[in-house]
Parts: sequence; structure tokens; C-alpha cells
Amino acid sequence: MLLSRVRSSWTSCKDAIKHWEAAEGKVAAEAEDVRLCPIAMQMPLIQKMDGSLQQLKKCKHLRLSTNSIDKISNLHGLDCLEILSVGRNQATKTQLQSDWSCSPTALQSDWSCRPTELQTD
Repeated sequence: MLLSRVRSSWTSCKDAIKHWEAAEGKVAAEAEDVRLCPIAMQMPLIQKMDGSLQQLKKCKHLRLSTNSIDKISNLHGLDCLEILSVGRNQATKTQLQSDWSCSPTALQSDWSCRPTELQTD
């Protein structure tokens, strides 16, 4: 019973995307900048990056900072992605390097996540 309570306390990417669309009045699949920070929407944090992220085909800057993500995944198909913001999560620099699954040569970054020098702050 305690385990089911813990599992229900996380926000899925799918739900975070729905809430972002409602709050922003935009369609996430068409947006270039998507911020999935459920805590700003008074929702539980995201723990896992699920397949619903793959709908963000036009996203250039995906903001996933301030969550509880421990593994970078489900980014294949995001060919427009230039900046991945993953600071203040559970993944370490080493985990980020080994979990990298999108095309790192296409990414640029300011303070977020670079393919050659991944930063978590």
C-alpha cells in the first residue's frame, strides 16, 4: 500500500505535457520551448522520462529542470532539440553521459546539458 502511494505521487511526462498545454494555451507538439516543471504548476515532480516526450517534434528547448529524473531517455526522434535543461534532478554527470540517447552532435546549450561537457546545474 505504501508503494502505491509513492508511485501515485509522481507526475508522468504525459500529464505534465497536458497541464503545460492547458496553462500555456499551446499545443506541445508545435511548440519550440516546452517547460515541464510540475512543481511550478503545484504538481508532484517527474521521476521518469516516458515515451510521450516523443510528440515534441518541433521542440528546440526542452526544460526538465527541478524534477527527480535519474535517467535521460525517450529523446529519440526529437531532431529539432538544441537545448536540454536537466539541472536539479537526480541524475549525475556520469549517468547523463551514459544515458544520452538523442543526437548529441545537434545539441547546443547555455547552462543545461551539452554532449561533450554535460552539466547538471
